[in-house]
Amino acid sequence: MNTLRLNKASQQKQTGFTLIEISIVLVIIALLLGGVMKGQTLVKNAKYNSWVSEIEAYRTAFFTFEATYGGLPGDYKYAEDRLDAPAGVTVTSGGGDGIIGGGGNTNVRYESGRAIQHLILAGLLKGDPSRLNVETATPVGGTYNSIATGAWANGKTAHKLLMYGVSGEMAKRLDADLDDGNPLTGSIARHQGRGETWDTNAFVNVFVEL
Repeated sequence: MNTLRLNKASQQKQTGFTLIEISIVLVIIALLLGGVMKGQTLVKNAKYNSWVSEIEAYRTAFFTFEATYGGLPGDYKYAEDRLDAPAGVTVTSGGGDGIIGGGGNTNVRYESGRAIQHLILAGLLKGDPSRLNVETATPVGGTYNSIATGAWANGKTAHKLLMYGVSGEMAKRLDADLDDGNPLTGSIARHQGRGETWDTNAFVNVFVEL
């Protein structure tokens, strides 16, 4: 009888997890979550660094074109004569007035879209010069839309790389790392939107002075 009671008591004690077993499981879960978070951080950093490099590539291409051809991409008035184009690609010259018109228009009918096409034709950017619309994806969401001259975003007239729909979190980081951290001022600014802080949970339009 006593032996039977002892066996039942022993079985009852073994039905649940011990504190040590629960602790081990919690440690494993924490390690897995930590690994996932670390992986996500690495991916974000890689995308951000790629974005910074691509923006710098646009800037370098822009000023190399100006130094080489004596004019601005998109606005270059001798583009038809001096830029080699593959068969079937139409090259259109700009007005040559020192202003890249067209704003956010990506079509090569406008100087703003044509600017990127001219950089591609000059071998300064990678891309397909036959595309009528030149926008391409950024590593942080949204697109590189165009290069144009205007006072949008920061109130200062300058040649700017216009990007639409990029990560607000990444835009805030870019502004803090390379400019003044204020989306309304400086060489990196937000087009549209409200407030003096970046909305890190939204997609935003970022204009960068070249």
